[in-house]
Amino acid sequence: MYHKIIFYCCLFIPFAPISKAQKPDSLRLYTTPTIELTNTSTNLFSTDNQLLITQNNAALAQANLGTVLQSQSNFFVKQYGLGGLNTVSHRGGTASQTQIFWEGINVQNPMLGQTDLSLQPLFFIDQVQIQTQAASALVGSASIGGNLYLHNPSPSSALKINLLYSIGQFNQHKLGLGVSYGKNKWAAQTRLWGLAAKNDFVFRDVNAFGQPKPLINMPHNQQNQSGILQEIYLKLAPKARLELKIWALQSQRQLPPTLLQSSNDETQADKTFRAVAKYEYLNPVRLSKFILRQAFINENLSFTSAAVNSTAKFYNLLTEASYRQYFGAHLLESTAQYNYLRAENGSGYAENPSQQRANLALFYRFSPTNKPLIINVLSRVEHIFALRILAAASAAISYKIKSFQLNFSLSQNYRLPTFNDLFWQVGGNPLLKAEKTSLAEANFRYQYQPKSKKISFDIKLSPYLAIVRDQIVWLPDPNTNLWAVVNIANTTARGAQIQANASYVFNQKFEISTQQQYTFSRINDAQTPDNQLLYSPKHNYTSHLQIQLFQNFSLQYQQLFTAKRYLDNANSSSAPAYTVANLFANYQINIANYAALIGFNIYNIYNHDYQVMPNRPMPLRWCELSLRLSFEQPTAK
Repeated sequence: MYHKIIFYCCLFIPFAPISKAQKPDSLRLYTTPTIELTNTSTNLFSTDNQLLITQNNAALAQANLGTVLQSQSNFFVKQYGLGGLNTVSHRGGTASQTQIFWEGINVQNPMLGQTDLSLQPLFFIDQVQIQTQAASALVGSASIGGNLYLHNPSPSSALKINLLYSIGQFNQHKLGLGVSYGKNKWAAQTRLWGLAAKNDFVFRDVNAFGQPKPLINMPHNQQNQSGILQEIYLKLAPKARLELKIWALQSQRQLPPTLLQSSNDETQADKTFRAVAKYEYLNPVRLSKFILRQAFINENLSFTSAAVNSTAKFYNLLTEASYRQYFGAHLLESTAQYNYLRAENGSGYAENPSQQRANLALFYRFSPTNKPLIINVLSRVEHIFALRILAAASAAISYKIKSFQLNFSLSQNYRLPTFNDLFWQVGGNPLLKAEKTSLAEANFRYQYQPKSKKISFDIKLSPYLAIVRDQIVWLPDPNTNLWAVVNIANTTARGAQIQANASYVFNQKFEISTQQQYTFSRINDAQTPDNQLLYSPKHNYTSHLQIQLFQNFSLQYQQLFTAKRYLDNANSSSAPAYTVANLFANYQINIANYAALIGFNIYNIYNHDYQVMPNRPMPLRWCELSLRLSFEQPTAK
C-alpha cells in the first residue's frame, strides 16, 4: 500500500516555473550556453549509444529498418524471407525484449510485444540510435534487450527536394519523394513512399528428394506498400516550439508457403497510423527544459485465407510531461506519463482488453566541468491499474583517462506480459508474472588518433551478465500439442560484445576503413543449464570494409555470420549456421545545389543457400539499382 501512496503523491509534484528568454538564431538549434538542453534523455542518461545516420547512405536509403540493423549493427534480425516479417533481438533475448521508439513514443504492438521492421521504410527515418544496454528505468517496460530510437531532426535548409527510385530483381520497385520547406518561424516536411514487388526469388529446395536439389521460384509472395510522413515545426515564442508529426502506412502482402508446405493462400494487410505532438520550452538562463508530448497510435492487421478471416486492432494513447533542470554539475529530470492501451480481436479474445498505465521517473546525472567523470542514477515506478506496481532502477559511471574510457552499469529491469500473453483464449494466462532482469555490464574502450589524423582506431569490449526471473515464453504442451504461455525458472544470459573501427586516410582522393563487430551470447534456464534457449545464436559476427575514392565513389564489402539456432529446449535440432556477403557501390555527382547519387548493390554474392528462420528460404544472389536526386537551397543568412 505504501508504494501506491508514494506513487500518487509524486505525480503531483509541481514543475518549476519557466520564465521567458532571448530569441534563438534558428528553428533547428537554440542559442544556449548549455548544449545538453537540446539533447534527448537517451543521450544524457545512457553511457553507451551508437548513432546511425541512415539517410546519408545510398546503399540503404531504399531499404527497411531490418536491413540497416542487419547491415550496421550486431543485433540479430529474424527474417522470414524476402518481403516477409522482420523482427529484432539482442544478446540472446526475444523480439519482445527489444523496444522501438519513434520520436520518443514506444511503437511496439501491445498485443504481440514486437514490431515488424519490414513495415518501417528507411526513407521515413533520418536517424537510428541504438542502445545496447537494458533501460527499463529510462523508458519503461520491456527494454531488457536494448532499444532502438527513430528520429527526424527539423529541416536545416530553406528548400530541399529528394527523389528516390530503386529497381531490383524479382520485380521490385521502390519510389520515394521528399519535400521540405522552412522559414524563420516555421518549417514543414512531407515524404511519400511506395513499394511494389513480386518477390518471386530463386532458392534451392533443400527439403526436396534426390540430388541435386531443384532451384525454384518463391510463389505467392507479392507485396505492396504506400505511405506518407508529414512533419510541421512551429516557433510559438522565442524559446518555445511545437512539433507535429504524422506517420501513415498501409501494406498488403501474400504469405508464401514454407518448405514444409506445397502451397499457401494466406494474405496479410497492415495499416499503421501514428501521430505525435511535442511542445518544448528551453530556458538557457535558468538552464531548464520542459517537454509536453501527446501521442496516438492505431494499427490494424487483417489476416485472410480460405479457412480464416481475422482482424486485430490496437489503440495507444499517451500523454507525457518532463522537466529538466541543471544545478552546476548536477542534472535532474522528472517525467510523468499516462498510457491507455486497448486491443480488439474477436477470434482471439473473449472480450476486448484494455490497460491503463501510469509512470513516474526521476533521473540524476553528475558531470563536473573539465573532469572526465559522469555518474547516472535512474529510477522509475509504473502502476498498471488494478494489476500491479513495478519498479526499475539503474546506476552507471563513466570515467575517461586519455585514450581509455571505462563504463560500468548495474540495473534492475522489468517486462510486462503482452495482451496475447494475458488474454489469448487458447494458451493465454491472466496470472502471468512480469519478467524481472538484473543486469551488470562494463564497457572498456580505447580510442587512438595521432596528430596527423591519418590513422584512427577505436575498440570497445562490453562483457555483461543478466539474470532473468520469471521469463515469459510460449511452449508447446506435450499432451495437447497446443502452445501455451508460462513463466519459466530463472534464465541466465552472459556474454560479450567486441566492436573495432579503424581507418586510414592516404590523401583527399583515397581512404580505407573497416568495422568489425562480434557478439557472444550464452543464454540458458535453470532447468537445462547446459542448453541454449530457442532461436538464440551464440555467435554473431559482422565485418565491413569500405574504400572511398575521390570523395564521390565508395565501395563497401560486407560479411555476415550467424551461428546455428536451436529449435527445441533439448537442443536436439537446429537451424544451420549461415554466412552471407554483400557488395555496395555508390557514386555521387554534385553540381551547385544539385546532387545525384547512384547505388548498385549485390546481395549474397557467393550464392549461398541459407535460412535465417527454419523453412523460410532466403534468395540466392540478386542485385538492386537505385538513383537518388536531390536539390537543396541553403537557408539565407
